[in-house]
Amino acid sequence: MQTNSVQTNEQGYDFDLDFDINDAPPAAQPSEEPYTATCGQGAKVVKNREKFPMIILPWELTGTEDSECQESIGAEVPDFITLHPNGDKRGGFGRRKLIELCELFNLETTIVPQKIRSLSDFDPFLEAMRGQTAQVWVRANSTGRTNVYYSAPSNGAGNVDDAGETNVPVRAAAPAKKAAPKAKPVAPKKAARR
Repeated sequence: MQTNSVQTNEQGYDFDLDFDINDAPPAAQPSEEPYTATCGQGAKVVKNREKFPMIILPWELTGTEDSECQESIGAEVPDFITLHPNGDKRGGFGRRKLIELCELFNLETTIVPQKIRSLSDFDPFLEAMRGQTAQVWVRANSTGRTNVYYSAPSNGAGNVDDAGETNVPVRAAAPAKKAAPKAKPVAPKKAARR
């Protein structure tokens, strides 16, 4: 196990390692096609800044059919899933992602703790996720950070079916707003006679 303490080696150096700043792992390219990815052993739960549990699932991209994204093979893309308490409006996204993961890997939803008291409450879920392989989609958000999706995102333009046709969802027209009743004009008051 490596430690953070610095010890001098026989030559008097603190370190003896080769380091090339340009030899970085490839960045994950957003793609219209899915990647094949494996959830890494580093899957964990931490407390976020607000002290809520945040699940971190590191996905190593192991394959894709998108010829323009072959250089992304080997990249690791983390998925951050923050859990909020019942009744918190921000909690829907994390819940939907967990349900999607349970369905994808045939896990009972009860593997996700309903009462969370400790980060170790997530150990069964994390153990079930480590080593899982799935098709994932990688998209960049407005800040450039990559996000992981477990089903094909629609990009707001509709879903693409198996034949490659885009099905744009049709929205029902909003019900017409009732016009506010018009105020009746008020007649000026007559001056009182003395």
